[in-house]
Amino acid sequence: MVTGNGVKARRPRTGLGDPAQLLSLIVQPFDKLITMSNVGGAIEFGSTGLVGLPIGDFIVMGGMLALDAIESSANIVNTFNVTTALGTTATADLTLSGTEINLLAAAAAGAATSSVSPRIKRAIAAVAAPFDNNNAALAAFLNVTLPDADISGAATLRVRGTLRLLIAGLGKNT
Repeated sequence: MVTGNGVKARRPRTGLGDPAQLLSLIVQPFDKLITMSNVGGAIEFGSTGLVGLPIGDFIVMGGMLALDAIESSANIVNTFNVTTALGTTATADLTLSGTEINLLAAAAAGAATSSVSPRIKRAIAAVAAPFDNNNAALAAFLNVTLPDADISGAATLRVRGTLRLLIAGLGKNT
């Protein structure tokens, strides 16, 4: 005996509600070149976008940034000292602050050996304030600085590794 019309009804699982409210893990491997700006200043700086962030309101629950910084051009000395930060905007100057570090504060990696920095592996703490990305403008940017003594002209720094972010979506503004 056959009952119904053969179409399976789909219902959301109890308690899940809006999919934008679920936890999600962003895992983003990267291998990028960063052009260093302000050559000749006291601090050289640069940025690269790693991944777009979810549309809507969300909270960062935590994560991990693991990377290697590698001298990619002749104008960076092979014992350079890189400082890294993670933020929702690219750095525009030599000071890493505000939204340039709102995901992970700036920290020095230590001196590079043979043109490769020590492996940088840093935990990303939960961010208490929610992020408003309803206009889809936010991304995770790796921001770096180098002391002027470590760079003698226009240069690029190669960064490669993995970014992991645990995000709790809070839905979209309507």
